[in-house]
Amino acid sequence: MLILSGVFLFLIYTGLISLAAFGGMKYLAKKDREWNEQIQQHHMLQQTFLEEMNRDEPNFSGFSTKTKIALFNTWLLKHETKSNSGD
Repeated sequence: MLILSGVFLFLIYTGLISLAAFGGMKYLAKKDREWNEQIQQHHMLQQTFLEEMNRDEPNFSGFSTKTKIALFNTWLLKHETKSNSGD
């Protein structure tokens, strides 16, 4: 009887672990899709920024990397503010 209850508990624990692992995998797959979408959107915004800066600022290629990053962050903040306000 004791062995039977031990086997039963083992099966229950194995089932719970399997459910937890499967649920965790589904969650991570969902998060991975969300993160990939965010990364793709960010890359598209970077490309738009670079196109605008190369068109509007003739000396942009000579800017330092820190300056380019600061300009992009400022541009991104304005872009997000504008899109959140509904303009």
